[in-house]
Amino acid sequence: MKHYEIILLIHPSYSEQADEIGKRCRSSVTDAKGIIHRYENIGRLPLAYLINSVRKAYFLLLNIECDQETHKALVDVLKRNDAVMRHLVLKVDRAITGLSALMKRKQEEDKTK
Repeated sequence: MKHYEIILLIHPSYSEQADEIGKRCRSSVTDAKGIIHRYENIGRLPLAYLINSVRKAYFLLLNIECDQETHKALVDVLKRNDAVMRHLVLKVDRAITGLSALMKRKQEEDKTK
């Protein structure tokens, strides 16, 4: 089994469905005997540049461990989902379980509010 880090950018008009998209990703991995090491629902953040005239997106981050077939099936589902504006799947050497930089920044901003 290999380790992957998946970042999803959900279109803001589908932000109510972001949790459902995350649940479907997690269930497809666990149904195939994979492991979810980290799941972060980061929330809505501004983009560095416009994507299809959209300035903000809803961010989800997953670190999973699964086999190649599950990985391919998950990427295929993400490509066909209209709510997913962009996705990035990175192969990593080990399981990453700590907080991401985006989540740390979000928590610091929440503390200052």
